[in-house]
Amino acid sequence: MCLRRTALGDDAVGDWLTRSAFWPNLVELDLRNNSITDDGARALLSVFAPPVLTALLLGGNRIGEGMRGRLRDHFGDAVSFDEEDTGNGLR
Repeated sequence: MCLRRTALGDDAVGDWLTRSAFWPNLVELDLRNNSITDDGARALLSVFAPPVLTALLLGGNRIGEGMRGRLRDHFGDAVSFDEEDTGNGLR
């Protein structure tokens, strides 16, 4: 799912995205270049990592280094903070 440059912020991540019906089956999520901060990242950490997730693209957001480490621990190799990452190509 591509939500790149859609002006999503922390509230959208916490209130809608992680609670949506598609979350458990999510394969790729492109959230690059939005307005997500550590607060939005905490919402991502509050839910389980989808078992088939291969790419969670977060480049271009305002997520601190400490939180980036926590996201890597939670989502493993699927998470990327590179603005130019292409993910797995399954859009």
